Amino acid sequence: MTSPSGPRPSLRDPRRLSAALRIRIRRELDRRAILRSGFFDAAWYLDRYPDVARSGTDPALHYLLHGGRERRDPGPRFSSARYLSLYEDVARAGLNPLLHYLRHGKAEGRTEAIVPEGRTEIPVDLDAWFPRLAPIRLRALPGAGPRVSVVVDSVGPESLFGGVATAIVIGAMIAARRGAALRVVTRDDAADRSVVARVLARNGIPIPARLETDRAAVGRGGSVIGDGPDELWLTTLWTTTAAVLESVPPERVIWLLQDDERIFYPAGDERQRCAETMATEGIRILVNTALLRDHLVAEGFRNVERSGVAFEPAFPALLPHRPRAAGAPRRLLFHARPTHPRNLYHRGVELLDAALADGILDPAGWEIAFVGTADRPLRFARGVRSEVLGVLSFDRYLERVAATDLGLALMASPHPSYPPLDLAGSGAVVVTTRDGRKQDLSAYSPRILCAEPTLPGLLAALAEAVAIAGTEVADPAPGIARSWEASAGPAIDRILGG
Repeated sequence: MTSPSGPRPSLRDPRRLSAALRIRIRRELDRRAILRSGFFDAAWYLDRYPDVARSGTDPALHYLLHGGRERRDPGPRFSSARYLSLYEDVARAGLNPLLHYLRHGKAEGRTEAIVPEGRTEIPVDLDAWFPRLAPIRLRALPGAGPRVSVVVDSVGPESLFGGVATAIVIGAMIAARRGAALRVVTRDDAADRSVVARVLARNGIPIPARLETDRAAVGRGGSVIGDGPDELWLTTLWTTTAAVLESVPPERVIWLLQDDERIFYPAGDERQRCAETMATEGIRILVNTALLRDHLVAEGFRNVERSGVAFEPAFPALLPHRPRAAGAPRRLLFHARPTHPRNLYHRGVELLDAALADGILDPAGWEIAFVGTADRPLRFARGVRSEVLGVLSFDRYLERVAATDLGLALMASPHPSYPPLDLAGSGAVVVTTRDGRKQDLSAYSPRILCAEPTLPGLLAALAEAVAIAGTEVADPAPGIARSWEASAGPAIDRILGG
């Protein structure tokens, strides 16, 4: 028998009983504070959220434990979503928004989420609804010298990979050409300067003599950062681009466009705003791969057609393939990211299970490992279990890629994406998906096999890849650049007008 709020504490352990009682007392005090606040309306809450009414849960307790975190409103006069959007410190801490307002926010003047007495509507406030689009707050630095500011969401150990690393590299190359300082501006967390230096060193790019980091926090309450008259801004997502363009003239902005970002969203407001930002005129656009530029032009983005300059990414840090010893199982590496729908994680799992069941993959002849955000092993047909590597450090990732014979890197995007290029560049055979104009990636490497994302199409490609995987070639990826200067330098010169 359990109480409504959880298991009854053991009477044999008075310390545990005391802790449990303290939790219950605190919870009851918090619940009563919500009820007495004047902002909680139990009848309104149950009518607004019928799932709570059906559950039979006390509405004030539900709002305390769940509703606030889920951005449900306690009544018509307080907006939980608005409070958490405006005050990211409260959201990050996982605090109940109404309780925080009652005990701290009111005294601190955090009143924007309150609807005045007698009104039943929330004032229109797009900055609160779309905090990532709120203008970056700048102060003028009249005497500042030339600088290139690269705006990204965050820079941490995972930034040694992919798009953030590319932005840092491109920003440093632009800064070198302008004789300028390089500043990395983050929006979510303070940047790790050592990671920035490692990104550049790993990619063969000289570290600028003047390397700075700064933070422009998301939302109206973000910190104010400097902006000089000779500052050039390199943006990396549509959200950072929109936020910067609210504060910076378009002629001082270069957008590093690395995917058709509309695919990140279902149909709705964010997708619409993304499309509108992507169509912005008057800014220079660097497009990551000619394939993506061709796609965007075909999709009707005239600004990309007029001012978009394509470059190809470089992979200077890749290691050569290390074949397995004779008789040892070969290695299959699945780029497994269930947190990113465009990586088609479930279709990849379905493919591996079918390939084992059909004998395309011999259970005794292959080791299957997942790299990425997948966090638990799976049991496939014929009793095969996957190894889960998680998110690897950059060095361990490179070593594992070099020891891979066959890669599975699905991507529902017109961009080739980096994992197939990483794998093929180190000598693995790779199966990836076709998407729109992305039908054939053999210009990068003949060992990249593109297939329709259907199960039969992928099974056929995987069978072909298994047959090829046992062969070694002197140059597995003749079309994959190893020098950023050779691959991206001409495009940067062109975008700068040189």
